[in-house]
Amino acid sequence: MSKELLETYQKTLQKALKHLEYSYNKIHTLPIEAPLDEEKLEILESFIARMARVSDIFMTKYLRLVISFEDPAFEGSVRDICNFAEKLNIIDSADLWIEIRNIRNATAHEYEEEDLIKFLQRSQQLCPIVLKTVNRALTKV
Repeated sequence: MSKELLETYQKTLQKALKHLEYSYNKIHTLPIEAPLDEEKLEILESFIARMARVSDIFMTKYLRLVISFEDPAFEGSVRDICNFAEKLNIIDSADLWIEIRNIRNATAHEYEEEDLIKFLQRSQQLCPIVLKTVNRALTKV
């Protein structure tokens, strides 16, 4: 595990964060309610894909690598990554990041508009936390 790889992940995350922030700025005041027309759905799907990308890169690549610097033998699950990152004070709540992961998984497979709207609304609420936490983590390491 190298510092070069960490720098690569940091650059990838910074770029993904810019895209997520752009999408969030488009939807943060958008009422998410049925029915979702094609234009609104397109904007929201872009937002949720960008949020998923940031959370995936952050949890499964960046945090895993940072944790490996602390514990080279670490091979834990996403839950383990979140718990360890919370102990290192990189994230505030492992449970919240597991929720973000679960929403990401659900939105990838949810086709019922009612459920999709709930996940989108929750993602809209969680996005500022994601942006703040990942930006803070990038400046911390």
